[in-house]
Amino acid sequence: MTNDWQYILDADETIRWQGRPDSAAVYLPRHFMSIFFGVFMLVCSVLWIIMAVIAGGAFFWAFAILNLAIGVFATFFTTRFDGFVRSRTWYTLTNRRAFIATDIPVLGRKLKSYPITAATVLVVTGDTLKTINFASRTIKTKRGNRYRPIGFDRLADADTVLGLMRQVQRGPES
Repeated sequence: MTNDWQYILDADETIRWQGRPDSAAVYLPRHFMSIFFGVFMLVCSVLWIIMAVIAGGAFFWAFAILNLAIGVFATFFTTRFDGFVRSRTWYTLTNRRAFIATDIPVLGRKLKSYPITAATVLVVTGDTLKTINFASRTIKTKRGNRYRPIGFDRLADADTVLGLMRQVQRGPES
């Protein structure tokens, strides 16, 4: 065990696996509404600027810059943000828990742990790059609650990690 983990892990806890998710940009269904809104804002602001310049309004076109910035942000940044977060994420599996560490500028460093027990439900999704979900977070909405899965996202070696997680579930005799 390295010195970095000595105050985090329990005395009889050992690291079984460490890895990182694939950080390539992925277009998910939740991104399409943001892209549509962003393109709409971009088109409207460009038309606003063109019409203001043609009409000869002194600096009226400058007010469209905010809308242009919102359009660029909604179109490009929101679709790339998930990949950026994954590029700043590290995973660790011990003989008791799963850790997810992030180091995102402005938000800072975070380390969250999730116990892996025999009762933990492991859900695997994906084809080439698989995701192993082992917990969920409740998000309160106006219409009730929504559950967001938590797990090791977009792993190239997910089958190996899943095998290790199943060993952890079986207990110390495995």
